[in-house]
Amino acid sequence: MSHTPPVRAAGPGQEPGPAALLRAPATRPLPACWWYDPRTLVVADADAAVRALCADDDTGARSEAFRRPPGWDGGRQTALPGRTARLSWTQPAFTAAAVRAQAPALLSAADACLDRTPPPASDWDVLPTVLETTAHLAAVLCLGGDAALVHGLDAPLRAATPAVVRGAGQPCQDGAHDRFERAAAAVDDRLRAALRRRRAAAPAAAGHDLLSVLLAEPAADDEAVLTVLFSRLFSAQTAPGLLTAWLLHLLATHPAEQRRLRAEARRVLGPSGTPPAVDPAQLTATQHALREALRLYPPSWLLGRTLRRPVRLADHDLAPGTEIRVATYLIHRDPAHHPRPDAFVPGRWATPRPGLHRGAYLPFGIGDRYCRGASWVTAIAALTTAALLRRHHLRPTPGGRVTPHFSAHLEPAGLRLDPHPAPPG
Repeated sequence: MSHTPPVRAAGPGQEPGPAALLRAPATRPLPACWWYDPRTLVVADADAAVRALCADDDTGARSEAFRRPPGWDGGRQTALPGRTARLSWTQPAFTAAAVRAQAPALLSAADACLDRTPPPASDWDVLPTVLETTAHLAAVLCLGGDAALVHGLDAPLRAATPAVVRGAGQPCQDGAHDRFERAAAAVDDRLRAALRRRRAAAPAAAGHDLLSVLLAEPAADDEAVLTVLFSRLFSAQTAPGLLTAWLLHLLATHPAEQRRLRAEARRVLGPSGTPPAVDPAQLTATQHALREALRLYPPSWLLGRTLRRPVRLADHDLAPGTEIRVATYLIHRDPAHHPRPDAFVPGRWATPRPGLHRGAYLPFGIGDRYCRGASWVTAIAALTTAALLRRHHLRPTPGGRVTPHFSAHLEPAGLRLDPHPAPPG
C-alpha cells in the first residue's frame, strides 16, 4: 500500500497550475504514477493509464442529467437520458459515411474562410485564423446549411472558456462566468433559430449533419436537441484548430513532409476548388502526419476522471473521490513504446503497429471514455491543412519560438509562420 507523499510546492517564480501536474519525481525512469496533491494522482504509464481510465467504469450505465450551465437559457436546465442513450442519438453523425458525405461542404467552407481572411505575407499569427476556420467547419458538421447562423460566435465563447475552467469551484472575480454565459446564450439563441427553421421547413431527405440526425430521433424533444447540439458544437470548437496549428508548425519545420502533403492534397482534391466527391480518408499521408502530431502534441494532454469506487492502481489503493489525471503528453513520448519519441516521424503510422500497447497512444481516450467526435476532429484538421497547403508554402518566422502552453488544452504559444505562394505542380 502506498501513502500520499507531501505536496510539492511550486518552485521559485512558479504558480501552481495545469503544467505543474507534469512535474514528476526526480527519478528515471519515471514512476507509473505519483501524487500531485493529497487527492490527485498523475498517471504516466501505458498499463496504469488503461487501468485508470477503464477500471470501475460505469460511464455507460450513468443516468445522471446532462445539463447546460445556468444562464444559457434563462436559468432553465434540461435533463436528458443517460450517456448511452445520448451516444446512440449522435453516433450516426460521426460515422465515416456521414463525414464523407459532408466533406465537400467542409472543404468548400475551409476555402471560403481562407478567402475571407487570407494569411499575410509574413509573420502570420496562425492560431486565430485556424481556430476561426475549424470552428466554422465544426458548425457545418453540426448544422449543415444553417452553419452561417453561428458564424463569428465561436471566438467570444472560446475566449471566456479558459477563465471559467481556471475558476471552476472558485470565486471568479473578473466576470469570466458572466462573459461565458452571455457568449453561450448568444449561441443558444442561434441554435434555436436553426431548429425553428428546420421544424418549419417542408420534410426533406435525411441529412448527415448533427441537427438532422437529432431531429430524426423520436425520443429527443427540442430542449434535448438543443442541449446535445450545443454540447457537441462547443466541444468541437478547439481541438481541431489546435491539432491543425500544431501540424502546420511541424510541417513548416519539416519542408520535405510539407511538400509530400501538398502533392497529396493536389492529387486527391485537385489544385483548387471542390471536387464533387471528397474523402478525407484518402489523404493517407496527411492522416499519418495528423496521428504523429497528436502523439507529440495531443490537445487533450491530460485525461481526467473521479473514482466512484475503490480501485487499486499500480502500488496505490485509491479511495472513492480520488482524482486521476492521465498525462498523455508524457505517455506519448515514452521511448519504450515510440522509438525516437521526440522526433516528428509520420512514417511510423504508415504500417499497422499491432504490438503497440493500447495505452501508449491515447489522443482521444480509450474504452467508454473514447471521444466519439474523433472522426470530426481529424476530418476538419485534414481538410483545413489540405486547403492551406494547396495555396501556401509555410516557413517558420525568423527568430520565432514555439513553446507548448499547458492549459485546458495544449496550445502552441508563439506560433507565427511566413506563408509563401505554393510552388506549381
